[in-house]
Amino acid sequence: MSSEVIAFIGGGNMATSLIGGLVSTGYDSKKLVVYEPNEVQANKLKTNYNIILAKSGSEAITGTEESKAADIVLFAVKPQIIKDVATGVAAAIQKVNPLVISICAGIRTIDLSRWCGCPDLAIVRVMPNTPALLQQGATGMFPNPHVNPKQKESATAILSSFSKSSYWVEKEELIDVVTGLSGSGPAYFFLMCEALSEAAQKLGLPKEAADGLAAQTCFGSGAMLCKGDEDAATLRKKVTSPNGTTYAALQSFEKDNFNEIVFKAVEAATNRGKEMGEVFGQQ
Repeated sequence: MSSEVIAFIGGGNMATSLIGGLVSTGYDSKKLVVYEPNEVQANKLKTNYNIILAKSGSEAITGTEESKAADIVLFAVKPQIIKDVATGVAAAIQKVNPLVISICAGIRTIDLSRWCGCPDLAIVRVMPNTPALLQQGATGMFPNPHVNPKQKESATAILSSFSKSSYWVEKEELIDVVTGLSGSGPAYFFLMCEALSEAAQKLGLPKEAADGLAAQTCFGSGAMLCKGDEDAATLRKKVTSPNGTTYAALQSFEKDNFNEIVFKAVEAATNRGKEMGEVFGQQ
């Protein structure tokens, strides 16, 4: 995989995290070609990672003076502009016929292949999340029918450079569920920390202590869960003594139908993801 040229169309936060993760694992930075229209950001990537900069998206794909044509093209732009970006590089995509990886939220593979003018284009649709910025991401992946086993292997290796957990889904609509779970999940986590801290402050704890204890509690609990020795239900039961303080809190959650509240939130995010795909696809 390290011999494959990867062209990044967009060099923002997610692309930067992915590039940093690849370089940190020993990937040849001269196999990483980036087109980023923001000159300051482009030069920052060049300085920090010694990658190759392209003058346009098409050049990044078909090759620069320093690089050959891309084996893999990674779209890392906002979903609102992906149609214009994809149509702008369509001729280059058709010429090279690379594996395309898209981390554009809500963009369906059928629409991306249509904008690129390649009905048989191999596309992996990806839903990462913001902890990927620290190489601690959770990522869902869907391969369209044109992705072959070798390409799937390459995509897995690339995305694991900024994700601790990566999972393939068999149906594209399940990427919307991934969006509702892990894509939007960091916000749920932050909200929980906010709520815990605010509750402690109302009960008399100073803000600094409340914020710090809430954050570290969530971090430590997540670390225990990610060890993988025991699942969440088992860990919850272990920390819950009969008629103890934790039991009292969990009974309060149950009384307020906590699981249903979470389900409705994940469902709302999932449905919004579907709606976004339909709206962007109609452009």
